[in-house]
Amino acid sequence: MATATQFVNVAMQDLGYRESPANSNMTKFGKWIGLQGQPWCMSAVQYWASNAGVKLPLKTGSCTALMNAAKRAGQWVTSDYKTGDVLIFQWKDGSRHCGIVVSVATNTLKTIEGNTAIGSDSNGGEVMLRNRTTEFVLGAVRP
Repeated sequence: MATATQFVNVAMQDLGYRESPANSNMTKFGKWIGLQGQPWCMSAVQYWASNAGVKLPLKTGSCTALMNAAKRAGQWVTSDYKTGDVLIFQWKDGSRHCGIVVSVATNTLKTIEGNTAIGSDSNGGEVMLRNRTTEFVLGAVRP
């Protein structure tokens, strides 16, 4: 069984990866899951989970679908986040995004996320480390 550290380490291998061409949502993650050209934050998480041997409750490109599957499977948490949790964010405009918890500090969660950028939280085209507060976190899938 894979560990949270293995999950994060697999994701970290893609740090700095960018969609190509820019603004296309064309990635190896989309190709792998069969959703090429679609928003790819969840596709990246699914790819990393698969490559780390982490079992998520559903193979999907949808943050909402994974959240609902996690609730049904008893794998949904809304506090005390830990390394390896898959956070589901909901922004003010109602859109959703996800990332993996790398580390937890007092008021900050360090995450690794696909399809993000400074200035574009959920459609930025890059794999990056981000520092997030819990303000927009709906909860997390705990594999």
